[in-house]
Amino acid sequence: VSDGSWVYVKNRKRTRVDHYPLTTTPLRLILDKNVNFFRETKIQSIDETDELTSVTVKDTSSFASGSLVLVYDRIGKKLQQWVVVDERGRRTTVTLSNIENDISADPKLFRVKLPKSGLRDEADLR
Repeated sequence: VSDGSWVYVKNRKRTRVDHYPLTTTPLRLILDKNVNFFRETKIQSIDETDELTSVTVKDTSSFASGSLVLVYDRIGKKLQQWVVVDERGRRTTVTLSNIENDISADPKLFRVKLPKSGLRDEADLR
C-alpha cells in the first residue's frame, strides 16, 4: 500500500509492517504523483512471447535502486503484472487479475496496522 510518500509492506514472516520512502523504490515510477516515464527511466530490456511483452526499466534518479519489470498482455495491451527487483536481486511480484473498471475501492483496503508507537495505531492511507 502506498500513500504517495511511503510504501508499506506487510511482512508476514516477522509479523510487522515495513515502510520505505516511495522515492527510494522502483515503484516510484508507477505510483508517484507526477510520472514522466521517458525522462526518468532507462529501458534495460524488452522481451516478447506470443502472449506477453515484458519491459524492464531502471529509475535514473540517484535516489532509487533496483529495477521494475512491467508485463503486458500483447493483444489487449493491458498491464498484467509488475515485478520489483531490489539492489540485491530479490524479486517481489504483483499479479493483477479479475480487474474491474469504473468502480470505487473500499477505503479499508488502504489501511495498514502500524505497531503502537505513541503517535498512531493505524495509518489511513487513502
